[in-house]
Amino acid sequence: MPRARLRPRRQCPGRPVLFDETLASRVHALILEHPTFGYRRIWAMLRFKLGLPVNLKVVYRLFRLKGWFVHQRVKSARPRAQSRRSRTSRSNERWAMDVTHIDCGRDGWGHLAAIIDCHDREIIGYEFALRGRAREAERA
Repeated sequence: MPRARLRPRRQCPGRPVLFDETLASRVHALILEHPTFGYRRIWAMLRFKLGLPVNLKVVYRLFRLKGWFVHQRVKSARPRAQSRRSRTSRSNERWAMDVTHIDCGRDGWGHLAAIIDCHDREIIGYEFALRGRAREAERA
């Protein structure tokens, strides 16, 4: 007889997972007490604070089935982040600024702030410093 037949079969993904309602009520009470906590922190509180031997995957499945996940903000593109080239009709009409970080070996990182004219893409001013503060950007 093959050895694969001797092992117990795993639960089918199509079968519904039944949860203990006492666990669900405890989790729901913790969610009401701490509404910003996710499933990992709730699991840690169940496991280490309340002393319940609960698996992280069980808590995750419970959150997924009950719809208790913490709402995540939708990431949206910034207004000027469409990667289109800024065009102007004449020089000195619009400027753009770019900051890049340069590895300077043992001295650490250097920060190069450059001011670029959007019409002819010419660098108008720049500032190179070891600190990347707003003061250096103003000097550029």
